[in-house]
Amino acid sequence: SAGFRVLETEDRTQSVLRYATQKLAAMQNYRTELERSEGFDFELEQGYLTTVAELSRSQALSRVMYLARTDAAA
Repeated sequence: SAGFRVLETEDRTQSVLRYATQKLAAMQNYRTELERSEGFDFELEQGYLTTVAELSRSQALSRVMYLARTDAAA
């Protein structure tokens, strides 16, 4: 337990999926501008977000939030 006491956990996977899909949609809307931006790799970012969305959707990727307190703070 490394000196922590878990007070609460919350599955935040849906927020990851929502973020990835919304950012993908925004990127499509502004694709021309983004592709003109120096240092922005549209295909790389799109591939990353697509993978995150697919893994989240299939539950192969999850994000869990933990609220914990050290034993010293109890």
